[in-house]
Amino acid sequence: LDKYLGHPSVHEMIKDPRVEFDLVIGEYFYGSLFAFATRFGCPSIGMLSCEALNPIYEAVGNPVHPSAYPDPLLSVGTPMSLMERLMSFVTLLKATYATRRGQSTQQELVEKHFGRQYPPVRELW
Repeated sequence: LDKYLGHPSVHEMIKDPRVEFDLVIGEYFYGSLFAFATRFGCPSIGMLSCEALNPIYEAVGNPVHPSAYPDPLLSVGTPMSLMERLMSFVTLLKATYATRRGQSTQQELVEKHFGRQYPPVRELW
């Protein structure tokens, strides 16, 4: 993503005050793309090319309980056994950690290509 955001044409578009957009549509896994909506002062729509992981639901204000709704990465059904619920909880912790770690990488991309005046990536969604 760094390569694409750093492309001269994209960089020029980001810096040009005459460029306008009505809407930004981006993949939720790449939070830095939503800086375009802030830059151009337009709404954004996030989409996913696969089923959402539980941390994504949390990011959009719809947290799930891992004991009731297992992560799509787990191959368990409902009702879950105690061990399956524990696995679901641990998977949620791992996915949340990975998501937050990925957000820091996305934040670095925003600061590098758009500037430091942008809100945190988790708020851009």
